Amino acid sequence: MPITLIASLIDPHTLEPFGPSEERRDFFQAITQSEYSPPMTPDLSSTCNIRCPFCVDQTEFTPLYWNAYGTGWAQPNFNGICPVCYQTFTKENMGIRKFCDELALKRAGGQMFFSYEGRHGERNYF
Repeated sequence: MPITLIASLIDPHTLEPFGPSEERRDFFQAITQSEYSPPMTPDLSSTCNIRCPFCVDQTEFTPLYWNAYGTGWAQPNFNGICPVCYQTFTKENMGIRKFCDELALKRAGGQMFFSYEGRHGERNYF
């Protein structure tokens, strides 16, 4: 990523990152069907909702963001255990499941959940 692009995302007075644009928030909410409200200061009891990549019905559960073992959702060695199928998984497993789901959606003629802007500013969906 070019340095000028990164610099444009940071407030020069506070050195804090700028929030996402209204368009980006709207896009997120349209795709996820949920409000854009990321935790700003997660603490040791903060959790998030994720889905098991191994369950057919993608069982939802809420792991901690942080834990003493370094395997919380916001930690580099995330490791989840599904409460239904008891499979252990990582963010990599979740990414593979998401890729496969979106590939199946594309093959079925559906609209993919990510997009990019073309050279002339038009929005293209995969």
